Amino acid sequence: MAKNKMIALKAIKNSLGGKFEDKPIVLTFGTKENTVEVNVKPFLTIDERKDMVNGIVDMLFVEDGDGVVHYCTYLKKFAFEYHIVSCLTNIALPGDVDKIWDFLSHTDVARRVVLALPEGFVAEIIGEANEMIEFRKAKLEKQSKLDGILSGLAGLMNMVTEKLEGNDGEAIMAYLDKNMPDLKEQLSEAFKEQTVSDTAE
Repeated sequence: MAKNKMIALKAIKNSLGGKFEDKPIVLTFGTKENTVEVNVKPFLTIDERKDMVNGIVDMLFVEDGDGVVHYCTYLKKFAFEYHIVSCLTNIALPGDVDKIWDFLSHTDVARRVVLALPEGFVAEIIGEANEMIEFRKAKLEKQSKLDGILSGLAGLMNMVTEKLEGNDGEAIMAYLDKNMPDLKEQLSEAFKEQTVSDTAE
């Protein structure tokens, strides 16, 4: 079987008219002397797209003063609109969050940017961000459960130490029955092994 001839990217580009030009889409706001033209980017490099998705997601997971990360669902609309404007236009947003929120809430700039771009362009990015948000939420939930388990284990080990000193195995099993049933069987086996070992000595 004859090997397929490979075609260079340059040949494809030439067949389409040469360079791939991504000229900005111009949106006009206002009327007469108050007219302002805003450039909208119809294309993002792979790094720019990555930064936009990561930026949206990072804005929704906030670390408090104790180092605990929280998912802030109330910031979702703001996160999406902020990045639509900051990543896809030449509008200079201020550093004051309240001013940005006021601007986005009282204008339809973000919506007009989305409508000006090819259908599905922004929707794809939002979809990717939502996938990562769900991944981070699941990861955060697992971490919270793990922290709870580790905290419980620390308390359990302290109690086990105290109870072992008093040889109160029944109290330990009762604690496990109530708080950590999954560990009861494993710890029960450990106690049996320890009892056999002590008897042998």
